[in-house]
Amino acid sequence: MLRGLHRVRHYIISTLRVFFVLMVALFLPKLCFWHFKQAQEQPAQTHASNFKLGLENLPDTLFKSVDKAQKKVKPAIALITNQTGTDQEGNRNVDILAKKGMHITKILIPEGSDFGRATFQGSERRLDIPIITLHTKDNQPLFNKAILKDTNILMFDMQDSGVRHYGYVSMLLQAMQAARTYQKKFVVLDRPNLLGWCMEGASSDGLSHAGDSSIEQSIVPTRHGMTIGELATYFNKYVLGNPVDLHVVPMENYDRQTEARKPLMCGLSRNINNIDSCYGYSFLGLLGEVAPFEIGIGTDKAFQCLLLPEHLKFPKQKWHELRLLLNNHGIESKLYRHFSDRKKEYCAGLRLYIHDINQFSSFKTLLTVLNFFKQSGVKLTFSNQFDSALGTDKVRSLLQGSVKPEALALEINGDLQSFFKKAFSCFLYKPFPKMMHV
Repeated sequence: MLRGLHRVRHYIISTLRVFFVLMVALFLPKLCFWHFKQAQEQPAQTHASNFKLGLENLPDTLFKSVDKAQKKVKPAIALITNQTGTDQEGNRNVDILAKKGMHITKILIPEGSDFGRATFQGSERRLDIPIITLHTKDNQPLFNKAILKDTNILMFDMQDSGVRHYGYVSMLLQAMQAARTYQKKFVVLDRPNLLGWCMEGASSDGLSHAGDSSIEQSIVPTRHGMTIGELATYFNKYVLGNPVDLHVVPMENYDRQTEARKPLMCGLSRNINNIDSCYGYSFLGLLGEVAPFEIGIGTDKAFQCLLLPEHLKFPKQKWHELRLLLNNHGIESKLYRHFSDRKKEYCAGLRLYIHDINQFSSFKTLLTVLNFFKQSGVKLTFSNQFDSALGTDKVRSLLQGSVKPEALALEINGDLQSFFKKAFSCFLYKPFPKMMHV
């Protein structure tokens, strides 16, 4: 009897030993892997939490007082900004600069900006600063001697979309020209590129309207992959001829890939007020220059949908075919319909969502969409701004059959490679932009 009990106990103990050995063998590697993964992720989380905009990375002694007649006089700053000029907590740049003792004498804002005098009525201080709207008319420069009178420094702090034709690239260059002409120091408070690290599309001298023949040497890809500070560095080195006294206040712990996945701190405009609209703008902004497309301008789905007027009776089956094509480009879509106040009728088509902007090609998607509707029998009418916004007339020629796809790809890729080689010395952050060829 005792011998039988001893055998049973021995059997149970042996079984438990085998069980514990199996548990250790199965779960110890997973436990080690989990700790290893946590150790890898921890620096990345710390890195992200330590991210600072240029505005937040300002040294306390950036500008020294100027000695005039043995009196210390603070440099007078003209701040070029709009509603995007805030820190990550939403505090206005004018308040932050004032707290650092900087003397802002005037605020210069883009024409058509959501920003206005009322924006600063809620600010903590500096409510008496004149706000001047920069007007574009009769091919006159945005900045002139009268606007820059009584200033020593031009400071640029606006969030760019990441696409050349958005307008701030041109404004940046014109501001730098003015600073050079009137011998002002030029300061850029750097901000992220919202479209990630990809550099792609046609290059253009489409900034030549700014009034200086040297601008014709400026060749910037449609989606440039650079920050506003890097673009300023590029313009200063390759475009201006005589460089301006440039100072870029860099961001801290900036990663092009990581920051591209974050939401907008503030809407760029009435139609780009969230990150999905910004991503969509990278190619729908160009499709908006082609009739009869409707892209949701003036609605809460601006640059997030691709529609046609219902009177065209575009088959639903064709929209399903386009959905499959777009899915191959990293775009999720679903059927969508709304009333267009601009077209005064209902429009139907697709609501779009881009999964990962760092893996998404704006230029290839644009070509795919245009070619799909051409082959589907939709008559496409291009605005006068389409070629200049895109940076080439070769896309229109491709659709008309006068240019072969190989010739277009050769030109686009060649220009992109040339730009990248020149701009390489102007990159301020890693990882560097990634070229995305046609």
